[in-house]
Amino acid sequence: MCPPTWPPRRKFRFKRINLVILGVMKTCTKCQEAKPFDSFRLNVRVSDGYDSWCKKCHNKNSELCKRKDKEKYNALQRAKYARRKARLLEAGHVPPSQVKRSLLTEEERRLRHNARRVTRRALADGKIVSIPCFVCGSSEVEAHHTDYSRPLDVVWLCAEHHREVHS
Repeated sequence: MCPPTWPPRRKFRFKRINLVILGVMKTCTKCQEAKPFDSFRLNVRVSDGYDSWCKKCHNKNSELCKRKDKEKYNALQRAKYARRKARLLEAGHVPPSQVKRSLLTEEERRLRHNARRVTRRALADGKIVSIPCFVCGSSEVEAHHTDYSRPLDVVWLCAEHHREVHS
């Protein structure tokens, strides 16, 4: 007598595949329409490698399930997020809540963002022109603001020297 196998072997069921003159098609068991294989999701558990429902029917069904039992769906999403977070922590990633936030106030952040936006717009409109790096003369430069309240008053520095100024 042969020893039992684990997991138990399953018998393969072959799905109906319609052959059309233009190419190979498959019939969706939900909407009963013949569609090309790229309209079906991949599924390694099925003998032909594609789901029995087309993508459109899957999307409709998942939307209905979400609306029907919102609490269950939200619980599944929370569990999925917790598993992902645990996996990332095991891999050594630092969670966003533990990353040191900038010491800038909201007003300072807004002022800096506005200065960068005004500088980009002025550069695009031709109101200001970039010049080579103030230190080394490199042509690939970035705008450095010495005072964010004056957004068009910039010093042009290459990336290397710009990092040195900020460090």
